[in-house]
Parts: sequence; structure tokens; C-alpha cells
Amino acid sequence: MTEFIKKSDLETVLSGAAALQTREVNARAIQELRGIAEGDNVEFPVEVVYELADTLLIPREYVKKYLDIKSPSRERQRQTVIELGATVVSSVHTDIMNVYSGEILQQLTESFPLDKFWVELNQPHLGDVGFKRRRGEEVERWFSRRKKIVYNSYDLVMEIKTGSGEGKLGVSVNIHRADVAEACREKLVEIKNRLGKFLGEYSVHCSYFEDSPIKGI
Repeated sequence: MTEFIKKSDLETVLSGAAALQTREVNARAIQELRGIAEGDNVEFPVEVVYELADTLLIPREYVKKYLDIKSPSRERQRQTVIELGATVVSSVHTDIMNVYSGEILQQLTESFPLDKFWVELNQPHLGDVGFKRRRGEEVERWFSRRKKIVYNSYDLVMEIKTGSGEGKLGVSVNIHRADVAEACREKLVEIKNRLGKFLGEYSVHCSYFEDSPIKGI
């Protein structure tokens, strides 16, 4: 070991020593935890965590700082939402939109095997979604007589928008293609019946009719 350390190396040496200490402390912490209880789902009072930190020479202020970030209180969560100017989206809202986006996408994919479908968020803060499609067409290659699928430009075939009212989630389904309406008709009815108790105002709009009552006026 050298007797002198360059000033330029001082930070590196101290940082390396701190890293070694942290690694040893972590190793001791793992041994302590293994001796306390079996299983990852065991819960401890926060005071036990502080006491364990004391034995590992971890200042309590850093334990509290980390816990405040990892598991903020409800009041802290509310304050953060206010500071961010955020719109609160409930877990029920998220779960309902996951059902619609996942099951409708699967229905479309199964109904139109030559086409490509995907889901896009129209309003990320609300979870409104749009279903887009690229139509596929089998084309025979003249030089090999093998068929390949050629995809056209994409179009928006369905949108699902949401709104809140009376503690429930309002859902508006906008369908832009007749074949999509036919393919998803039963699935949309099934989802509505299954999730009915969570839904508020519900409506379906079809924008593809050519015989509009005001056409030609």
C-alpha cells in the first residue's frame, strides 16, 4: 500500500472505501434478515426496521427518507397530486380500460387475421384509447407464385372514451367501420353486462352510416 495519495485520487479512494463498507453492511443485513423470519411476505413494525438499521450503523434519517419515497402516506400522495396539477385516475378506471383495450384488441385480431391492429392512448391522463388498423391483402408474387401480405395505410376504426359521474365511470364507444362493429358487437355487449355495476352513462356511436337523415340537406 502506498504511503501517499494524490489529491486528484482522494475522492475515488473514499468513494471506493464507502462502497466496500456498504457491500459489507448489506451482506450483514441479509444475514440478519434470514435469521429473523422465513418468507418474503413477513411484515415488521417500522420500529423494528429502525432498530435493525441501528445495528448496521445506518442513520435513521436515511431510513425515514427512503420510506417516505417508497411508501408515501396518503396525505403526502394527495399533496403530490396537487403540486403536479394531476388528474386522479382510479384503479377501477384503469382496470376497466385494460379490459376494453385487451379484449377488444384480441377480438379484432381474431376476426381479421390478415390485418394488423394496435391500441393507442388518445388521452394518456384519462386512459382513453383508439384502435387502429392496417388492412392486409394477400398478393401473389408473379415470379414465385408465393403469396405475401401487403399492408395498406392505417385507419382509426374504434375509440373508447371515458368520463366520470356519480362515482362511476362513463363509457362512450365510437365505431368508425361497419365490419368492426359486426366483429365486436357481441364482445361489447358482453363487457358491458359484465362490468355494468361499475359503469355510469354508457353509449355507442356508429359514424359509418352513409344514409344520414341530413345527407343532401
